[in-house]
Amino acid sequence: MAAVDPKTLDASKLSELACTYASLVLLDDNNDITQEKLEAIVTAAGLKADKHFTQVFAKSLNGKDLGAKLNAGGAGAGGAQPAASAPAAAAEKKAEVKKEEPKKE
Repeated sequence: MAAVDPKTLDASKLSELACTYASLVLLDDNNDITQEKLEAIVTAAGLKADKHFTQVFAKSLNGKDLGAKLNAGGAGAGGAQPAASAPAAAAEKKAEVKKEEPKKE
């Protein structure tokens, strides 16, 4: 979303983005995330957010330990190997083929 101009977003996506940033502001200030506080921050920023979004964000985020979740940074994502290993293996095999001795007749 950072590369998208907010002026090009529809009202729903702009409301969601505004509530996301307002939630982060409240989290950073160690405040409870309530509908009223979300609406105050969004309004102070000169934006409008659909009441549905402020209500959903407040109900789903208030009282949660968001700091711990943000600091974890996806630690639970387990491990597929990077796709780069397949081309490397192909390059090795190609090098081996070139090293073979020429056939004697």
